[in-house]
Amino acid sequence: MLFRSQRPVLIAGTAVSPDDVALLAQVSDAYKLPVAVGWKQQHLFPNRHPHYAGHLGFNIPQAHRETLDPADVVVALGSRLGDVTTQGYRFPTAPEPAQPLVHVHPAKETLNKVYRAQLAIQADCGAFLKKLLPLAPGSVPAERAA
Repeated sequence: MLFRSQRPVLIAGTAVSPDDVALLAQVSDAYKLPVAVGWKQQHLFPNRHPHYAGHLGFNIPQAHRETLDPADVVVALGSRLGDVTTQGYRFPTAPEPAQPLVHVHPAKETLNKVYRAQLAIQADCGAFLKKLLPLAPGSVPAERAA
């Protein structure tokens, strides 16, 4: 799904370890992947990075919504996708997301609890990123060039 998407977005949440911040930036670079961080998780992604898609807190700026709303796949990495992060369960929409949702979380009970993910993966976030990085295609679609 990530390879075929034109407007993917990743939401990084509380289960992403601070030790995985550099790895998350590498994956973002390899996939030209915008990364939004969940409520109070600003430390998970460099805010000056060209792929930084904002902090999902209260009253997010319109520019952040313009990155999120047209997403054609959402990867929720280590996020429980709570009320604040999802802007009142509107992004992604609950319980049936408008776009394909890939939900990666180490806690099995979190997966498919509120959202019906197209793909739910129980995994450590760092281990998932380590497996994802070498799978990056040689070139991403031109529409995703940063």
